[in-house]
Amino acid sequence: NSLSIYHDIELLFKPFNEEEFLSNLKPTSAFVNLRWKDLYRGFVKSVNFRPWFSSSKKLCVKELREVCRSICLQTSGGELLKSCIPVGQDHIGQAELVDLLVRVKAGIERESGRDEQLANHMLSHLTALEKCLEMNAANYKGRGYDKSPTKLN
Repeated sequence: NSLSIYHDIELLFKPFNEEEFLSNLKPTSAFVNLRWKDLYRGFVKSVNFRPWFSSSKKLCVKELREVCRSICLQTSGGELLKSCIPVGQDHIGQAELVDLLVRVKAGIERESGRDEQLANHMLSHLTALEKCLEMNAANYKGRGYDKSPTKLN
């Protein structure tokens, strides 16, 4: 998954796995002579861990969302389309355009009433996508949609 306001940022985080967490820990110099894994295991099993973890994850999601929001507000519809072109190609496939269109519409629905500035800017992205799809349909009428490229200048 990529990082974008049009993706569910929470899905970027794997569910917490205690054994994976403990196996990836490296002791700091202060804990070298202690049974540091036992300390962490005790914290993970304590009543304080889940609230701390949940709060930390929410904060991380909020901060990432703010970064994505800022990037989205600075990105024009044309720039959004260009950013979706796969490396080494000069066009966006129809399937990718439709997928992005669905995600943009979902983003507008999600942000309407919550962040009107962002929702309004997302409308400019939707307009650019719809124009691109219309251009595609006009240029490749009668062909299979999966084969119709959308070139951007």
